[in-house]
Amino acid sequence: MQLAENAVVTESALLKTLDGATREVDVLITYRVADVEMRLAIECRERNRTADVEWIDSLIGKYRDLPVDRVIAVSNQRFTRTARRKAQRSRIEMRTLREALDTDWAAELWSVKPVSVLRATEVLDVLFSCTPPPGPDYLPVEAIVDGVPSSIDALIKDFIAEVRAAVGEQLMIDAETKYRTLDKFPDKLEADYKIIPADVIVISGDNVRRRLDFCIVSAITHIRATVLEPSRSMFDDIAVLHAQHDIPEMHERATVILTQRRGEHFFRMSDTTTKLPSA
Repeated sequence: MQLAENAVVTESALLKTLDGATREVDVLITYRVADVEMRLAIECRERNRTADVEWIDSLIGKYRDLPVDRVIAVSNQRFTRTARRKAQRSRIEMRTLREALDTDWAAELWSVKPVSVLRATEVLDVLFSCTPPPGPDYLPVEAIVDGVPSSIDALIKDFIAEVRAAVGEQLMIDAETKYRTLDKFPDKLEADYKIIPADVIVISGDNVRRRLDFCIVSAITHIRATVLEPSRSMFDDIAVLHAQHDIPEMHERATVILTQRRGEHFFRMSDTTTKLPSA
């Protein structure tokens, strides 16, 4: 396998699950794209009989809580029909050893259609819970974060960023388990999010200081999920797929770039969201 210069291959790699447990991965390939670490896990199996659905079930359970971007199951024998159906529904890629050696990986890039999922957060209300408890109309005007003076606006912006991150993580999980197709993606999600800061003091207009125990952010997340029609190019032995998605009502533009060098068994992905230029 031909790898990028920044790729690191680790056999019998140990990864932490979301709840802190340690799991072993047969082969883990890590590489960086636009300062983002990407992880490709390869699980290998050598048996005298076909790869069955029980193996796929075990991989689904294993990778449900592991921080990897792609999972490829490689077997020296073919996969049963049931195993293939189950793996496809769970987005586990399958290769027999011969298929892994014979696959034209650059050509596979042409079959990819990126999905752009843009989200905009509309904050409905922000509730501060403090010690000592304030009155019902309490409105802080300043903050001290980790001993450093800050503004309430900056503090709330940090909380909104945490809400956006939480929504993004939940959408990634739900895309695998709940939505699966674009028509099932919701147009909006409305929820309350509890933010627990580490060390924040809020100050009211009469200069009374209170420790911020937690903050409840009530917000609506507007969602736009769209399959993009990408442009495709070849530069020597590098395949490049490029797509953009403009959402005028959100004033945002999503750009997705996938690249792959001939002979590599994985894609590099770079995705960014920027504000649309002013008219």
